[in-house]
Amino acid sequence: MRLLALVFACSALYGLATAHYGGSALSLLFAGFVLYARGKFDEQDQAWLNDPKRVQPADIDTTQQLIDKECEASGSRF
Repeated sequence: MRLLALVFACSALYGLATAHYGGSALSLLFAGFVLYARGKFDEQDQAWLNDPKRVQPADIDTTQQLIDKECEASGSRF
């Protein structure tokens, strides 16, 4: 995302140097939007990582899961 913002910023500088002010302003706007979106994405990623519903219990016994779910593979063949 930083590279994309850098490309937009360089495009804005080039637009200023060549007197294309509308394109330069638009490129600068997009660079700001990319940096803003990056911050929002980081916030959402952190919220997802800290969500207690996402955490799975560790070391679940496979045989016990089969019994709990009443899977036919857990039963006797006879």
